[in-house]
Amino acid sequence: MIVLVDDDATFRGLLAANLEDAGFRVRDFPGAAPALAWVAEGHRADAWVLDWRMPETDGPALLRALREA
Repeated sequence: MIVLVDDDATFRGLLAANLEDAGFRVRDFPGAAPALAWVAEGHRADAWVLDWRMPETDGPALLRALREA
């Protein structure tokens, strides 16, 4: 499972489609809060692709939160 977190819906959709076409399972989120809520529910991912410059919580801050979770 690859998780994508990006506030740009068009980019997120295109990247998700390309990864799915390559045979990967993909879950995508428009920001850090829903991604962290998903992790809090007990879900896990094999890889994360994070937008480094999101308006609310940027990629580095989300990465720190994921490491704590």
